[in-house]
Amino acid sequence: MKAQVAQVCLAAAMLAAAPFAAAQENLRWGVPMAFGSNLTALGDTMPWVSEQLKRVSGGTINLQVFEPGKLVPALGIFDAVSTGKVEAGYSFMGYELGKVPASAILGALPFGMESPQFTAWVYFGGGDALIKETFRPHNVYPILCGTISPEAAGWFKKEIKTLDDLKGLKFRAAALGGKIYQRLGASVTMLPGGELFQALEKGVLDGTEFSLPTVDDQLGFDKVAKNYS
Repeated sequence: MKAQVAQVCLAAAMLAAAPFAAAQENLRWGVPMAFGSNLTALGDTMPWVSEQLKRVSGGTINLQVFEPGKLVPALGIFDAVSTGKVEAGYSFMGYELGKVPASAILGALPFGMESPQFTAWVYFGGGDALIKETFRPHNVYPILCGTISPEAAGWFKKEIKTLDDLKGLKFRAAALGGKIYQRLGASVTMLPGGELFQALEKGVLDGTEFSLPTVDDQLGFDKVAKNYS
């Protein structure tokens, strides 16, 4: 997110699953997603991963991808994986701020790294081991499946000219970005992407952040919130 509201973030998507107990001849897992597969760079990653795994394994690894809410709620993937209700899930690490505080730093840090830097840190700077150690107590084995570039501050129904304009604002934000908005006086809530357009349209929200401009455009935020910062 832009520096105006201190929310530069990289959303690290993860395939969360318990480690393989033993080699299996054929593996078939259902993988619920937190994002719709129609969303560029955000939701189309997991289907691509699934296709590649099936190809390189000669068809012995099959991950059946489920759209948000079809198998478990979009924001319930972590709990579903942690408790063993599903074998794997595709989500954003920062959603687990309440249960795994460090996930907000690992998944989306205001003024944080760009995607190439984050990926380099994961694979060559010890990041992967640190992420796995953080999630191990929750019976979750995270695997990096992709990142997105820094986002903007969000879409607003009214123009934001000063920080005082954020006071009392009903705003959707995730992870540490949400904490910052709260400190600035906004009333912050968490909703999945598929519910945001309707929430803006009906006045449940005065503004929202979510993802890249191209993803936000697909969700139609500009039709109900004309101010983009």
